[in-house]
Amino acid sequence: MRDNGIANLIEVDTNYLNFGTFYPGKIFKCNLALTNITEHSHIVSVSFDNTNPQFEEAQLPKNHAPDKTPLANSEITNNCWYFMLSPTNKTFDKSFSASLAPRETIQFGVVIKSPCINYPQKFFSLINISLSEEDIMSQLLDSNKNKLVVLSEAEVITPKLECYKELIHDPTGLKIVPLVIKCDGAIQRLRVPFKNAGSRDLELTLNVLRYPVPDESSEPLAVCRCLPNTVKIPSGSISFISICVSQITKEIQGKREQKVLLAKVKDTLMMYSYILDCSFIA
Repeated sequence: MRDNGIANLIEVDTNYLNFGTFYPGKIFKCNLALTNITEHSHIVSVSFDNTNPQFEEAQLPKNHAPDKTPLANSEITNNCWYFMLSPTNKTFDKSFSASLAPRETIQFGVVIKSPCINYPQKFFSLINISLSEEDIMSQLLDSNKNKLVVLSEAEVITPKLECYKELIHDPTGLKIVPLVIKCDGAIQRLRVPFKNAGSRDLELTLNVLRYPVPDESSEPLAVCRCLPNTVKIPSGSISFISICVSQITKEIQGKREQKVLLAKVKDTLMMYSYILDCSFIA
């Protein structure tokens, strides 16, 4: 053995996990593998760094240090990193220990559960890999070589949805989409253009509700619904959301009614809302 370092006992398949970019509320997983490269069994401990509020360049794995240091430790600020020990184990853990037989390799998932934020943000955390205190070799390692470090990086971006027919109500800041509906009793299909101005494809689940919440005794003038109720808008593209309007009462000419269009980003808690200002004409 050339020195008393853990790198002569345990090998990690990478010292940098890049989760890429994704929307708030998403859960993403990358796999990490550890190998016992000796002829003896070892017990390893794996955990996220939860002691340093920020990381200096000297603490980061070589050749993978981001441009800007120091970095905030998102495990402390956002508590968003977890481990999954196997594809079948859906339990999130902050740390674990595992026994590795001679020449054995184990694979586990590293998970980021993005917080629901309304602004872009990068997340960084360090995964510390060391021998467990139960392993007799842990007492023999050099203090400056007793730990392997893996940098985890992820970036949360926010979707950008724009409606080409929207107006802004200055007092409230609400987005209003005016709709003109003919009073002929027929079901009308109105197409409203939306643009995905973000850098990733956008999948939306659509719903139309009455606005404001009416008294139970009041009867709506018309029913609005989106058909289909899901839409996928590629990045930088324009798509139309179809709103079907069916008249309920007869005497509605010259009247107005408001609905709210809710567009929820698939698999997240992010939602866009638009007030549909419906005007009924002959």
